[in-house]
Amino acid sequence: MGIQERLGDGRLTGKGRPCQAREVYRLLVRDYGHTGSYKAVVRHLARRYGRPRVRALRRVETQPGVQAEHD
Repeated sequence: MGIQERLGDGRLTGKGRPCQAREVYRLLVRDYGHTGSYKAVVRHLARRYGRPRVRALRRVETQPGVQAEHD
């Protein structure tokens, strides 16, 4: 089983989200002793599968003091 199958990469099936290039790189280094650069992995994924689509981001702004966060 390849790295992308293990990560559930959506590029392989056309469904779901693509896995992060940094996760592919991390597994290549850890499991296969990859000595190449991170940028080389990014270039390979872009050439092989194309650039991932840009996902929409929703920004919600409120007046000061209306919302609060706590841990």
